[in-house]
Amino acid sequence: MAEYNGGNQRRRVPADAIVKDRLSLEYHGPAVKTGSMDARKVAANITAFSDFLDVISESAYGEKAQLRTDVQGFRGDSFDIDFVYQLGGVAATLWSAAPTTPKDVLDLIKDSFDLWKHLRAEPPKAAVHAEDDAQLINVENNSGQILAVNHAVFNVVSNPRAGTAVAAFIGDTVNANGIEDVRIHSEAANDESLVTRDDAYCFIPVDVKRPLSETELETWVIIESPNFKEGNKWRVSDGQTSFNVSMDDAEFLQAIDEGAQRFGKGDMMRVNMLIKQSSSLGRLSSERSILKVLEHKRGSEQQRMFED
Repeated sequence: MAEYNGGNQRRRVPADAIVKDRLSLEYHGPAVKTGSMDARKVAANITAFSDFLDVISESAYGEKAQLRTDVQGFRGDSFDIDFVYQLGGVAATLWSAAPTTPKDVLDLIKDSFDLWKHLRAEPPKAAVHAEDDAQLINVENNSGQILAVNHAVFNVVSNPRAGTAVAAFIGDTVNANGIEDVRIHSEAANDESLVTRDDAYCFIPVDVKRPLSETELETWVIIESPNFKEGNKWRVSDGQTSFNVSMDDAEFLQAIDEGAQRFGKGDMMRVNMLIKQSSSLGRLSSERSILKVLEHKRGSEQQRMFED
């Protein structure tokens, strides 16, 4: 048995669970009613939506999903493209937030779309693990709003392949040539996800940093280049490597302003340092910040220590 922990529900699913559904990519608007949707655009959207479903599946299950595409054509007042989605034998790789029913798959799509809308076509201001739930990441946009999402959602939106796909079948299609909205409808769940022309611009590849680890340690650093302007980085060295670091000790900075702390190049500090490691577009990066200065030795004091 495998366990799913999406949303507020917790349940067990059989090891031979199979997820089956018919997902319809539906376009609505004046162009559809007149039958003027370009055939090459339709073909490009079929490929893009298939790529998007691949990322959805890989984010939840690895490479266990099998997709078959059927083009239904016009139906009613919309242009619908039906995708038969079947996934089986997933229990061996099922992780605690993976979808296990058609509704779960649609919810993963909905939540991913909500995150794109939340970011408004800009990289997030911050993305950090929630303190009270290891499955969630708090994503802050550039307006200061925070949206909590699970790891699968974050992985979808931060995947460049998914960003390129939604830019094609949503961003470049909705509000162009008479297409007013796109809907992804689940036949099994009898529910849908909707994107209107007002939000279509949000659907582009977004440079999202994925938080990987946070480490706090006590260490000594050598000051190479202090910087007293707010928000600017200090340049320090650990004796082998030079790097930039944020000075976040407000008391230490105040003591500098008041003249109680004096120092120069070559001074040493014993500090509590926070190191955050993240990945973005396949690259690793680290951000360092000094949380507290525990001890400060002037370069002249070090010289006297060796002379003694």
